[in-house]
Amino acid sequence: FDASTGEVLKSFTGHQDFVNSVVFSPVGDYVLSASDDETAMMWDASSGEVLIVFRGHGRFVDSAVFSPEGERVLTAAWDMTAKVWNASTGEALHEFAGHTDHISSVVFSPTGERVLTASWDHTAIMWDASTGEVLQRFTGHSTILTWAVFSPTGDYVLTTAYFPPNYSGTSDFDLGTLWNASSGEVLSTF
Repeated sequence: FDASTGEVLKSFTGHQDFVNSVVFSPVGDYVLSASDDETAMMWDASSGEVLIVFRGHGRFVDSAVFSPEGERVLTAAWDMTAKVWNASTGEALHEFAGHTDHISSVVFSPTGERVLTASWDHTAIMWDASTGEVLQRFTGHSTILTWAVFSPTGDYVLTTAYFPPNYSGTSDFDLGTLWNASSGEVLSTF
């Protein structure tokens, strides 16, 4: 869409099931989509042509993002894994496995050196993007996590939890939590 007029500029057609997320590459020349068809796709933003299909997850792909430099792609799926891919070739570089339920979101740190996953298992995990080593686990939510993000400096992590449809406002759900990324200490809850 044209942001100022709302005019449709390009339609991207190719997934075989629901599309769960879309993002632009850092420069804006590519679009990345994640789908329930168990794939992520990278598209040419100008032509709408599919350039790469990232295959390898065994369940719905909920989230897909580019690394800050645009050279890698990160995906998360209901198969309880996240994967890093080469954005030029589509080759899988690393798999992150350690959650006990499906992963709802993934993001790179601002430097691209770390990966953050949020899961329905009520936890978020920070990983080393190159080795897959677990650097920190963020635990303590009483319900599923829908999103986790780094602060612009990478010093903090913010997680958000699912708001149940029957929520009455009387239970003690932590809907958002701010963490120290290094120590895992809870700094604030919302």
